Amino acid sequence: MKTHVVARSLVAALLLCGGVAQAQDKTNYLLFVRNDGIGAVGYMDRSGQFTQTQAFGEGSFAPDWSRVVSAENGVLFYRADGLAAVGRIDRNGQFTTTWSGGFSPNWTHIVRSGHDILFVRADGLGAVGHIDRNGVFVQTQSFAVGSFAANWSQVVSTDNGILFYRTDGLGAVGRIDASGHFTTTYSSAAFATNWSQIVSTGKDLLFYRADGLAAVGRIDSAGRFVTTQSFPPGSFAANWSDIVPTGRNVFFYRQSDGIAAVGQIDENGQFTTVQSYDVSAFPDYWTTIVDTGNDLLLYAADGTVEEAYLDRDGSLVSTVVSVFSDNWTHIVKVSQ
Repeated sequence: MKTHVVARSLVAALLLCGGVAQAQDKTNYLLFVRNDGIGAVGYMDRSGQFTQTQAFGEGSFAPDWSRVVSAENGVLFYRADGLAAVGRIDRNGQFTTTWSGGFSPNWTHIVRSGHDILFVRADGLGAVGHIDRNGVFVQTQSFAVGSFAANWSQVVSTDNGILFYRTDGLGAVGRIDASGHFTTTYSSAAFATNWSQIVSTGKDLLFYRADGLAAVGRIDSAGRFVTTQSFPPGSFAANWSDIVPTGRNVFFYRQSDGIAAVGQIDENGQFTTVQSYDVSAFPDYWTTIVDTGNDLLLYAADGTVEEAYLDRDGSLVSTVVSVFSDNWTHIVKVSQ
């Protein structure tokens, strides 16, 4: 792995310790939330340096949020008992709560799709809503129990619709219109079984199974799913723990031994591996990998952080190694 700058700072880079700075417009902020209610806001600049803009002490946030979802006009917080809230990060990197309320309990999927947010529960309950310009959550549609098929394992948003997948091979596609109403546009029981990860690059979807089976597909203009490439078992390394789209690249990481790879999907939906890294290239302790907009943030539960970017040939270039607070449960990119 290429390395440009390596620096450690237990004070200046430690989230929640030290001063804060202000950012400029159109920054991709990072919101950090921990189960004990600690929070922080910051951003990574173009040189890969992290700057903290705000810090919250223990108990500042409600504890044990199960989902924190960045959406248009704000960030949605949801807890499995139904507690919900919305907040915003302003142009100076300052977070403010704008709304709180109660939702149905035990939503299993909460997915942003453009302006809207789709809620799906394992029993087939569903709902659609959005955050308005005042930072208030507004529901636009609801579905009774059983309206959706039960037990979807993955619900993934793309630029052209939302893919639903169940491990028995059932799949479906739907769209949310300008009025905030969801419609199913496609269904099939012919998907491969047991996909372990399905990630969206925006236009395309990459399917990966732990035995190395893989595929690429996309949702067409009519809302139908189309496969553009297939790989037999063993074509990809087994047991990738993280697959993270970032720009035109897709970053793969296996925590068990630290191997990594980078691939790209072209305009025709064809995947190509452009870089591979063996066990000597990466540590085996990253627990969260986040696309920050320009870079990747690699975070370990003990607080160790590496900030890096992918160059034109897909090589990962490390810019800073530092230490943050430990045990962040949510690290979410929030675009202005």
